[in-house]
Amino acid sequence: MTDPVNPIHQHLSITVCDGAADAIAKGFNWADDASVHPIEVERVIVVRGGMESGRASVDFVLRDGTGKRFVFMVTRALLQSIPG
Repeated sequence: MTDPVNPIHQHLSITVCDGAADAIAKGFNWADDASVHPIEVERVIVVRGGMESGRASVDFVLRDGTGKRFVFMVTRALLQSIPG
């Protein structure tokens, strides 16, 4: 019996690289990609009991060079769903 496809893999592109050289060979050389801009992690917020299940979530607040702010959340379930 095979495992069902994790729903997150249906909309999240995941690439696993064996090392820096492999990442560059696959086209992930950010230093040479003018369309990718640096962003700073401004703050990390751990929210104990942040999920309906009672488990924690981690929110990352980011800021780009223009001052625009972004946020993304990471959960253990998200991290565990990434192969590799």
